[in-house]
Amino acid sequence: MVGLVYSWNVRLPVTKTPLERTWLYHEMGRCHFELGNYERARELGERSYQEATSARDKEFLLSSSVLVAQALGEFLPSDRINPQV
Repeated sequence: MVGLVYSWNVRLPVTKTPLERTWLYHEMGRCHFELGNYERARELGERSYQEATSARDKEFLLSSSVLVAQALGEFLPSDRINPQV
């Protein structure tokens, strides 16, 4: 998986469209999430969201939002997510 992230980082500077960058950021974010790098996954999810906004792509807006939420759910202490009343 680390090799994939590296190859996507190499490809990123030569992307031509916001949609292509959206996909790359999202896939890199998913890989970081699977590796347990939740903060980096959140950052990449936010970048994917920004590019999806530029591309006006509703599916990637949703997918990147889910990635950010999942990463935050793993990154933040559980008592901050579900405070005890």
